[in-house]
Amino acid sequence: MAIAERLIRLLRADLHGVMDSLENRELMLKQSLRDMESALRDKEEELRRMMNTEARSKRDLEGYEREIAELEEALKKSVSRGRDDLSRMLIRRIKGLEYHRDELAGSIEGLEERIAENACDLKKGQHEFEGLRLRSAIYLQDRRFSAEGPSWMEMTEDEIEMELHQYKEAVKGGIEK
Repeated sequence: MAIAERLIRLLRADLHGVMDSLENRELMLKQSLRDMESALRDKEEELRRMMNTEARSKRDLEGYEREIAELEEALKKSVSRGRDDLSRMLIRRIKGLEYHRDELAGSIEGLEERIAENACDLKKGQHEFEGLRLRSAIYLQDRRFSAEGPSWMEMTEDEIEMELHQYKEAVKGGIEK
């Protein structure tokens, strides 16, 4: 049994090693940044939808207010004319509209709070994304530089001697290189 466990552990270690070698860290980093950017776009779209809903709800609220005001004017006229049957109907209608108006006002208030929270979260996410994007650009540039090595390291001894000779000539002649 110990041999089988050791063999399984060895195979598992080899499998992890193979997976690590298959993963290209640059590609993984770039994909992570794309995924984060996509998530931020989704959050922006969600925030935009919420703001559109808020605007529609506020227009509806204004409509309720206008209709209530109109019905209250009609109620005043019907009471002054002694039309109790019409007045009762108007009161029912006004009370129903006031209930819906109050419910909508509460929904708008909750929506405004969620919009403020989502806007704050989006700003934080955008700020974090920009920081990660900049750090990853530096990381990728450093990896390329270390992989390629600086170009001066690739110079041959003959090229260095020629460069030295040109500097000596420039100094003798008073010419700057």
